[in-house]
Amino acid sequence: MHQLLVPLLLLFTIACGDGISTSNEEAFPDVNLDSLEVDKTKTWIHISKSKRVLALMEDTHLLKRYPVVLGFNPTDDKLREGDGCTPEGTFKIRDLYPHRSWSKFIWIDYPNDASWEKHEAAKAGGSIPAESAIGGEVGIHGVPAGSDFLITMKEDWTLGCISLKNDDVDELYKYVQQGTTIVIEK
Repeated sequence: MHQLLVPLLLLFTIACGDGISTSNEEAFPDVNLDSLEVDKTKTWIHISKSKRVLALMEDTHLLKRYPVVLGFNPTDDKLREGDGCTPEGTFKIRDLYPHRSWSKFIWIDYPNDASWEKHEAAKAGGSIPAESAIGGEVGIHGVPAGSDFLITMKEDWTLGCISLKNDDVDELYKYVQQGTTIVIEK
């Protein structure tokens, strides 16, 4: 029975996978970025909310993928403060700095003009209250010390930020700069 169960579980895992890979090692290969000649003036970040993946790109070349978690409402686009959503769209890195709670903080320029347009349209359409604030302080950061399990367990815990394991955000931090583009898609 056990010999039959293992192949069935493997087949189920492949059939129900996320389209990226059937194992964490394949989905997030251990690439030594320090061994590459990365030009951080050409890097950009692509985040797939549905796949919970952050990809570090250099022009059209994939450098590395990292598992991420999102806001406590990971499905919807951010329209207002407190909705727990991670914003979607194209952003720029506003600033980068060490953070006492989450290792590093890569601050994105949410809200930008497109964010304001969506926010105002949602208020005008009645999908959010007219007195709603848009929010801010959205970024890419690590987890509290000893809490990498939040990423491993795919626990969406932030208020709208993108969270990585601390070693991952420390590595990513070295290959981006102010003005780096970040594309966040559903």
